[in-house]
This record gives sequence, C-alpha cells and structure tokens, in this order.
Amino acid sequence: MYVRVMSVGLDLEFLGGAFQQEKKSLKRQTEKDRALLIKASLDMALVKEHPDDVKVAGLLKYGAVKSEYQSLHKRILRCSSP
Repeated sequence: MYVRVMSVGLDLEFLGGAFQQEKKSLKRQTEKDRALLIKASLDMALVKEHPDDVKVAGLLKYGAVKSEYQSLHKRILRCSSP
C-alpha cells in the first residue's frame, strides 16, 4: 500500500512540473504575441496557428494558389466566350 501512495505522489509531482512548464511556455508565447501586436500597431486578439494556416500561407507565398475571385473570373470568361 505504501508503494502505491508513493507512486501517486511521484505522478502528481511529475504532473505539477509539466503544468509549470506549460504555464511558462504560454506566458512566453503571450509576451511574444503582445510584442508583435505592439510592433504592428494592431488591436486585435490573436488565435493559435493551425497547421493548415501554415500550408496555405506557403502556397500563397509561392503563388501556387489563386484567389477565388481570379478563378471565378476565368470561369466566367470561358463561359462567355464563344
């Protein structure tokens, strides 16, 4: 019975350390976000970056993705030309 209590105590200690690391990480990210907002003179809430955001930004950066407006415009031109 004593070993089990000791094991639970160690698990709680490990979890406490993990939570503290996560809290420090979140605080650092919040400070980075705040600095970015100040530098860019923005007054908005930032959200976490999603992996899809990174993918789309890369495609847009290299011109691999066209805007919906451009695609629609081309389709209209194809349909209207004889």
